[in-house]
Amino acid sequence: MVIRRGLIALAILATFGVADLALAADENVLIVNTPAKPVPVTGSVTGTVTGTVGLAPGTSVGLTPGTSVMIDSTVGDPVRVRNVNDAIQPAQAAITCISPSLTIGCGPVEIYTVPAGKRLVIEYASMSACMLPGQTATLTVSTAVGTSFIHHLVNVTPPAAGPGTGAIGCNLPAASSITAVGQQVRLYADPGTTVTAEGDRNSNTGQANFVFSISGYLVDVPLTP
Repeated sequence: MVIRRGLIALAILATFGVADLALAADENVLIVNTPAKPVPVTGSVTGTVTGTVGLAPGTSVGLTPGTSVMIDSTVGDPVRVRNVNDAIQPAQAAITCISPSLTIGCGPVEIYTVPAGKRLVIEYASMSACMLPGQTATLTVSTAVGTSFIHHLVNVTPPAAGPGTGAIGCNLPAASSITAVGQQVRLYADPGTTVTAEGDRNSNTGQANFVFSISGYLVDVPLTP
């Protein structure tokens, strides 16, 4: 009699067990894994990913040829980039100017007009001056951005060396000397504006001949940011 009751109990448990397994086959299974025990994934995975995806150190992601990647970039939060070839649209210009005796300088003179649809980036500005020995001169470059027209003081030349020579010829028959200054800069000028340069010396004695030059590049200005 005991044996029969045991068999009946086993039969009942077996019956309920089979019913439970059959019911589980029709239900969704949720697998929960901790970061310490992730689900291993191999092969190709297709789907939409939201949120942040991290890669283990030393791993990489490959894209099928022809696949595109969209980077979210706005004017307020742009993607930081660096132009490694600014010389695509190089620009440079030079102009001469004479400061007669009894004047202390020359200019401002127009050295460059920025083309429409472009912005000028000036990277280097320089000035040479033929003057009487002992005189110095200051180079100023002026640019316009938006509604602002700014005079940029670039640098001051060393004193023209003495005793000078008449072979230079800017103050014949008096002896003259040449001095110069150049400096790396970062100046901007908007489309359609004019860049000017001027040289001012510390004396109005004799004549001074100036040569102004700038060098940089142009960048395209989009109609909308």
